[in-house]
Amino acid sequence: MNRIWKICICVILFVGLLAGCTNPTQKTGHILTPSGETVSVREDGADIEARFGTPEAYAEAQSCYGEGYDKVYTYAGFEITTYPAQKGKGEFISILVLSDNTAQTGLGLKVGMSRTRMIEIYGEDFVQRGQSYVYTLEDDVILWVDIEDETITRIEFRAP
Repeated sequence: MNRIWKICICVILFVGLLAGCTNPTQKTGHILTPSGETVSVREDGADIEARFGTPEAYAEAQSCYGEGYDKVYTYAGFEITTYPAQKGKGEFISILVLSDNTAQTGLGLKVGMSRTRMIEIYGEDFVQRGQSYVYTLEDDVILWVDIEDETITRIEFRAP
């Protein structure tokens, strides 16, 4: 009987360790909007206005990706850019921009935070381009962080 309990405890500990190996804070291209909703690059962008309401600004231009239009939806604190899907059926999110501290990345990075805090959150595996810091995240998503005087001024996720 003691042996069965020991095996059960070992199995429970092992499963707990495996659960700890999954990372709910993976470095991917998603943001939390001021309303708390999550939006990610590469996800379906056909229902932007249904999800977030009427944008403060909207622009569109003929797409370089295919038939249809690239669209830019500007909301308080963030901006979403979409491109048309293959054969003009729907659209996908290609760029997410954070412009103030009301929205944040999935790992909690916000405009107004320090360069030091960015490195604590995303690490030192970046390429510096002038005052910008560029990370390549999972699935080749690009995180572009602009910094002035050691303070983050703009955050952008871009799907290749």
